[in-house]
Amino acid sequence: MPTTIDAAFNQFLSTLSTQRGETVAAANHRASVQQCLHANYGIIGFFLSGSFGHGTNVTGYSDADRFAIFPANRLYQDSAQSLGEIAQVLRQRFPTTGVRVDAPGIRLPFGYDGAELNEVIPVHQLSGDVRGYRIFGMPDGGGGWIRAIPEAHNAFVDHHHQRLSNKLKPLIRFLKAWKYARGVPVKSFYLEMRAAAFAAKEQAIIYGMDLRSLFMAMAMDGLADVPDPFAVVNPVTACNTANQYLQVQAAARSATDIAQDALWAEQNGRTVEAFHHWNNLFNGIFPAYG
Repeated sequence: MPTTIDAAFNQFLSTLSTQRGETVAAANHRASVQQCLHANYGIIGFFLSGSFGHGTNVTGYSDADRFAIFPANRLYQDSAQSLGEIAQVLRQRFPTTGVRVDAPGIRLPFGYDGAELNEVIPVHQLSGDVRGYRIFGMPDGGGGWIRAIPEAHNAFVDHHHQRLSNKLKPLIRFLKAWKYARGVPVKSFYLEMRAAAFAAKEQAIIYGMDLRSLFMAMAMDGLADVPDPFAVVNPVTACNTANQYLQVQAAARSATDIAQDALWAEQNGRTVEAFHHWNNLFNGIFPAYG
């Protein structure tokens, strides 16, 4: 059992991280979905993206997001119509999985009680690139299409993760653990890009201090949009509704206070108290002292 906060964060990270390797069942499901889409639409690419494929997922919560690259002429101008049709095709192939549209993608929960979370995002490749990375058209959740550059964003996070001694992705995981443990209605991708934008200006990451700084910044600036570092796609928004913004701001203010109490306790030699505060912040899932 850990007796220092640093050791506790490292142990906490190990409990949040999903093993990279696919199970046999997951690999079979992936292959079956790909085959179904290829047979019906002639998809020309199928790749893992999002947090699961990028090392920022939280076990038990994060979806395995896959971009399915469709020929542009196999998609409708109305992206909602495309999602509905593709979902129906997948529903016919996997009738017992509870396939449903969850824009910008389609969710396919496999396994016992839907524990294996999968999401397929239909996209088409656009002309041009961003520093060699592909640009895609992706459903925007309202019937239209927006530009997406997942590979470029992954490269941006990777660059600063490596520059900061491989500590950026754990910091992102801790933010997402707070979101899931506390039921905070903030977008996971927003937390990822918010942390990456913050880290881009830092020379080192210290988990407790930087969590406090991020919570404080989100509370003070009202969850400001995160500009695209490549200035190609729309800024990343934190929430979908005004009520969610209010909820997340309140949660960020509370998290700021708790993190500040934890840091104060640690700095004053009150280690057990610091553990208590971090455990409070993460709603009981942070490692216990000693």
